[in-house]
Amino acid sequence: MEKGTFIIRRYLSSKPNNESFTETRPNVSNYFKLGGSPSYDQWFRGDVSIFGGLEHSLSFARGLNFKLEYDPIDYLDFSANNRVDTIYELRKKDSDINVGLSYALNKHMTIDASYIKGNTFNLSFNLAFTFDNSLSTKPKFKPKAPELDLPKASANVAATTYLERRKIDPNKFYYADNFKRWTNTKVRNTFGQSDLKYDEPRIIIPLYYQNNLVGFQGRALVPSKVKYITIMIDDEAPKIYGLDNIRADAPVFVTEGPFDSTFIRNSIAMCGADGDVGKWGVSTPVWVYDNEPRSKEITSRISQTIERGESVVIFPRNIHEKDINDMVLAGHDVQSIVESNIYKGLEANLQFNTWKRI
Repeated sequence: MEKGTFIIRRYLSSKPNNESFTETRPNVSNYFKLGGSPSYDQWFRGDVSIFGGLEHSLSFARGLNFKLEYDPIDYLDFSANNRVDTIYELRKKDSDINVGLSYALNKHMTIDASYIKGNTFNLSFNLAFTFDNSLSTKPKFKPKAPELDLPKASANVAATTYLERRKIDPNKFYYADNFKRWTNTKVRNTFGQSDLKYDEPRIIIPLYYQNNLVGFQGRALVPSKVKYITIMIDDEAPKIYGLDNIRADAPVFVTEGPFDSTFIRNSIAMCGADGDVGKWGVSTPVWVYDNEPRSKEITSRISQTIERGESVVIFPRNIHEKDINDMVLAGHDVQSIVESNIYKGLEANLQFNTWKRI
């Protein structure tokens, strides 16, 4: 450290042995030695002064910031006068106000232009990067996952009647008398005032991931234009029902609907379009599509699954019901049916072509 005034200024302190206050201190510290040794007795000494600045992002140009700074430091008094090699012009100040502009070209490079000390223009370029991507990724702060503050479907007569008629356990699901109003308590402003005028009761199918409620489906109990409505609390979470209740290291049956999945062991249900279940830990999926050989959508999805090299259930000719729930209502042993009709690769293609002609 150079001898002389330290850059940090503060209130004057008293000397030992109750000596009087002083407005100055020695230019050379008692601990001063050649070679830049720290001058501990000069730290946090001297007058108090205000130092600060403002930075404002300019809305008309993304990445452009305006900077304004008040700097009262006298650089001639900043340990320079005692040196024979002091360059006066570099330390002279004509103003305590500094202004500047900073423009981020991208996440790695920034250009800064400034006018400081009332007499000097500065232009600088900053380049920053890291070899560790985790350091450059901003953490995503997520709100605490809400709880499912609803009664079980078994507590409502209409919901229980519907589910039990389909041989579905009503204790596995929930009930919301006013679905849209309740949804707005979980995901604000999902439904507007005009939507709330036409609220309706729905069975609630919760979607959990890592023990957190990340979304839910509402199944209409009364005639509705939309039978199922899927709401995601966490948009980055999987739209999958039952993911927290499976053995991911074993074959996992992937059905088209949550109700169907309740009849098959170690199964999940997609609550949207087919996705990559592997990213959620399912290493050996077995896809169970509806038994509708004349549906272009179903046949296209089965064909894509076979092309990906994944396993698929192709129902035999003696099964006429269109989905798992209907098969249960017809008295079939669906667990045995799906386990004995799993195909993959060339064999899947042969069975698929036969099934399409039914």
